[in-house]
Amino acid sequence: MATYALLALLRHDARAKIAKNNSGCAQTNVKGVHGKSTVDPPFILWNLRRLWYASYMVEKICDDKDVILVVDDEEMIEEMIEQMVERRGCLHASYNDPAEALQYYIENSQKITLMITDLTMPKLSGSDLIKAALQINPKLQIILLTGYAEEHIPVDVRPLTHAILPKPFVQADVIDVVRTALDKVDHQHLSS
Repeated sequence: MATYALLALLRHDARAKIAKNNSGCAQTNVKGVHGKSTVDPPFILWNLRRLWYASYMVEKICDDKDVILVVDDEEMIEEMIEQMVERRGCLHASYNDPAEALQYYIENSQKITLMITDLTMPKLSGSDLIKAALQINPKLQIILLTGYAEEHIPVDVRPLTHAILPKPFVQADVIDVVRTALDKVDHQHLSS
């Protein structure tokens, strides 16, 4: 409750400053709306920082050269992954149609560093999309999404992927796999 009161005071143009007390702990001194000065325990300051970082600061996992191609026929999944990577500073192109995604990749293969694709899609399967993309750039990093058990994934596709993520997936797992895949990217190869 004290955290919410402190946030309310800060929002209403109250002056706040961080001061060190005699024991060296950081404390928040807030000049209240009615002119009273209060000193809040150090954990409130820590909680405020944690809340602020959680809502505004997200680890950037991509550099300016990384572009991720997201392909999933389920629009909700495609948009969710798009938002995950966008929040972490990644440029991306997203498609619900794998044939359109392949055409985009053919035209922009030198820019794409990672492809995240579903396995089962209409018109063009994820495994066919992966094979076609790897013919253009054998070093392309691939993350395969699937709602099927691992035994339903074609044996010839498994070694072509950096990772296989089962649906439903957890956001942290997607971000970890994207991070490790991007760590393997050879940017010199892409620019040539």
